[in-house]
Amino acid sequence: MKGRLLTITAAACLAMLSCQRRDLTDFDTVTARVRIEADWSACMNTPEGMTVVVYSENGREYLRRVCPNNDGVFLDLPEGRYKALAFSYAESDWKSLKLVNTNLLPRAEARLTPLDPSVLSAGVTEEPVVVTPHEVARWQESHSVFPVYTVPARDLVLRLEARIRFKGAGNLRSISLDISGMAAGVMMAEGVTSAGTQVQTLSDNWTLKTSWSDATVGTATTSIRTLGLPSGCTPGQIPDRDPALNRARLRLLLRDGVTVVDTTLLVGNKFRMEETPYRFDFRKTERTLVLEIGGDSPIVLPEVAPENGVQSGFQAEVSEWQTSDPVEIDIF
Repeated sequence: MKGRLLTITAAACLAMLSCQRRDLTDFDTVTARVRIEADWSACMNTPEGMTVVVYSENGREYLRRVCPNNDGVFLDLPEGRYKALAFSYAESDWKSLKLVNTNLLPRAEARLTPLDPSVLSAGVTEEPVVVTPHEVARWQESHSVFPVYTVPARDLVLRLEARIRFKGAGNLRSISLDISGMAAGVMMAEGVTSAGTQVQTLSDNWTLKTSWSDATVGTATTSIRTLGLPSGCTPGQIPDRDPALNRARLRLLLRDGVTVVDTTLLVGNKFRMEETPYRFDFRKTERTLVLEIGGDSPIVLPEVAPENGVQSGFQAEVSEWQTSDPVEIDIF
């Protein structure tokens, strides 16, 4: 296809239905109509709406539209070269993802807040969207013929699952795990994580499952949402990473209510990526970034007696850590 082109970038996390409204162009400006549709079949969730931002050739915002529908969006654009970014519904709907610099496409970024993030999906058209003089003339003549382009979207947010294996698991009461060096943002146009990092905390919803062959051995597991590892790190690069790029501070409150195990591990090369069937739709695959601690050599916990009047069973969330005595243990 010859002529000037309009490249569309689409990103979404909740879903989108048809939105038809004339764009904010001058009344004496002739335009051509294009329709952008997104294919969400590879994403875990189908979005409910989206915001579309169209950028001029210099990368600056040209127009913006909020569309509460999920079957596509019509754009009336004059001849020219554009790019368009689409993300889920209105920015005000995000509770745990902050969108920044969306007025400049090369710098448009989604950043993770401390809350558990929503799902973010993104994609780019596989072929250019062209607005040529011919397309403009055809639309002005017919007002019924327009090209349709499909965006193959994919999820940018994945699960981070921590698995920690213990010996003497019956002494464990609650767990908190802080992992530094996790990606703080994702560049929406390229779909890769940015260089910025932050700490992600896993302190709630832990489950403890003991081994069928040894009741004193147990594995604690929990998960949160994450953008992954920074600087666009791919699964194949993980084994070669510097372990110091990610530090995992592990704090354990034992069943006596006062003994705390507090240690820091270097885990930058300990992650791995797993793909499993999505529990709500087995036709889809969910990506999980797994960090396993103590897999080959379980963390051995000291024996402590439950304190009178204090619940000694394992708790899914961190609590009652105010009065505690630290203890050191050896971990691989």
